[in-house]
Amino acid sequence: MKKHLPLIIIGILLLSSLTTLATTIPDNQQTQQHLITSSEPLISEKNDFLTVTIPEATTFTKNPGQPILPIITKIYTYPIGTIFTSISIQPTTIQQQSIDGEIIYAGTPVIRTTPQKPQSTTKDLTIYNSNELYPQQWSSHHIGVGLDGETSVTYLTIQLYPVRYRPQTNLLEYTTDFNINIQTKEPKKTIQTLEDEYDLVIIAPRIFSF
Repeated sequence: MKKHLPLIIIGILLLSSLTTLATTIPDNQQTQQHLITSSEPLISEKNDFLTVTIPEATTFTKNPGQPILPIITKIYTYPIGTIFTSISIQPTTIQQQSIDGEIIYAGTPVIRTTPQKPQSTTKDLTIYNSNELYPQQWSSHHIGVGLDGETSVTYLTIQLYPVRYRPQTNLLEYTTDFNINIQTKEPKKTIQTLEDEYDLVIIAPRIFSF
């Protein structure tokens, strides 16, 4: 039994390393990994154009005159003042699909509270006459600060573009998996927020004293 003890310990250590999703590394730095999956694009016809959707889409690209394509939005919450040392977002596999037509483009937004006629929108020829992929990147991200209930937090908002479009060749490039790797470091000092309480001091002439 004693001969097998070192092998058992090594096996436990290996298993624990494989099942850990967030690992702590030196210097108060943490690494988080996320795998985001999506479906293959669904193509349908609309007004002599084609539409592209996926069930996982949370919104769509909406730049006037430019192709409408699905977006997957993910929001992650961290303690206020968190430092992001690295944000890596990569598609795991990329596939291609030819389509018979152009992807429909977005119109100009209309404010419904004010009486106005809908504005006609034309195709953005800088996009539709190009063979560059649209959107230009597979993802984008934004870091902001807000409230989670009554607690001030840091938000990391990631937008994934699982379907991209080459207009001149009517070609789609898409992925069904994204690997997200986020490295963060907690602040060394406590950051004061609006929820902290302070004594209010008012300085005024003696005439206003009680």
